[in-house]
Amino acid sequence: MAATAVLCVLSGAALAACGSSKDKADPAPDSPSVSVSAPSMSATAAPEPSTVVTTPVAPPTTEAPLTNASFPKGSCVAEDPTDTTGSTNPTQVDCSSPLAVAKVLSREPFDLVAVTSCPKASETADKLVQVTRLGTGKNASKLEYAALCLRNLGAPHPGDPGQGGGPNIVKGDCLVEHKNVMSLTTGSATSTVETACSATGYAAPNYQVIGMGTQTIVKGAKSIPCPKGTQAEFAAPRQLIGDVYCAVRV
Repeated sequence: MAATAVLCVLSGAALAACGSSKDKADPAPDSPSVSVSAPSMSATAAPEPSTVVTTPVAPPTTEAPLTNASFPKGSCVAEDPTDTTGSTNPTQVDCSSPLAVAKVLSREPFDLVAVTSCPKASETADKLVQVTRLGTGKNASKLEYAALCLRNLGAPHPGDPGQGGGPNIVKGDCLVEHKNVMSLTTGSATSTVETACSATGYAAPNYQVIGMGTQTIVKGAKSIPCPKGTQAEFAAPRQLIGDVYCAVRV
């Protein structure tokens, strides 16, 4: 999607070498068949004086404004090896390009709120990237976000169940509970985070997710209970409000 401006400068250098009729001696009157010429440093004739021609430098092209049609589902993005912070918008490329590294499973429309998880249809995404732009109209000069849920074109796939990564926690993922870690959201003395089911040592899992449930206090809405056999329930802060992880001990 990003456009690259190609700047071309054509320049000419003029080297002037002027010859004079006085540089060559007139032939001797009594020796018409013999000519005498001044010594020459080069067998190449001196070029005629030329005018330096310079084309104007083209200004860099402006990147096309991002819209809700940018990065559609099924499109691919290239990885920017210089961006280690995730603060730069990705570049949309053809999926057949050797630069393509991930495919867009889903994308959110531009909004003032940055979501942190992917919808269920793309819950096994390997990465969530926030595309940003300055809003217009009622959101003029405000930063807007559009979440891209990406799936790597090749391994690894950290978003797969049990692999310990991805923006969502799904059935089959594992959790580790760390003690004496104060949570800013719950105030709890423990913190439960996703980990690879194969992890050992400090990151070794304590629980495995067997399903998702919901808890709601909205009048007329029903909570969805956890599956039978659930041994622990954890709030899902990165999911919709009221979602819980239903887990068993491992």
